[in-house]
Amino acid sequence: MIKSIHYIALIVLSAYISKIEQDENYLFWDERNELTINDFNHLKDSIDYLSDATAKVGIFWDANAKNDTLECMIRAFADVSQSVYIGFESKRLLKHENGHFDLAEIQARKIRKIFLDSKCVTKSFVNGIFETYLDSLHFFHEKYDNETMMSMNEEAQNAWNKKIEMELKELENYCDIMILVPICEE
Repeated sequence: MIKSIHYIALIVLSAYISKIEQDENYLFWDERNELTINDFNHLKDSIDYLSDATAKVGIFWDANAKNDTLECMIRAFADVSQSVYIGFESKRLLKHENGHFDLAEIQARKIRKIFLDSKCVTKSFVNGIFETYLDSLHFFHEKYDNETMMSMNEEAQNAWNKKIEMELKELENYCDIMILVPICEE
């Protein structure tokens, strides 16, 4: 019974993800995709935002259980409908916001790595990993903004740019968005 409820939840999630994948408000991470100024809603001025730009990024995941295997798609995304910039276009600021997008991809790759390094996964293991890494993503976004002063500290921004590039390269074996992992009993 618990397994069938889990499968139903996965089917519902799959339908939701499929709808999101077709939504033009979502841009999925790809080495060729960088956020451009056109991916942000322009606000001439606003007291609602603490920074000059905000890229709304995160991680989507879709999982389907087939026999004893979990097929899982894990993708970093930017929600362009929720991403805003205030004032004028700035290459420095766009590079910073792309750093947020890249941090989401790094976390997605880390999740894929954990799954692929596991002999098998359970529902609680899968849920725990996503919860942990989504919390971690939030932590790294805040750390990134604080240390770079939202791109204003050029030295710190350059250091983060190098760190992000290095981590993407270190995790390049985990850039395939689709993974297969055996399911084990709880």
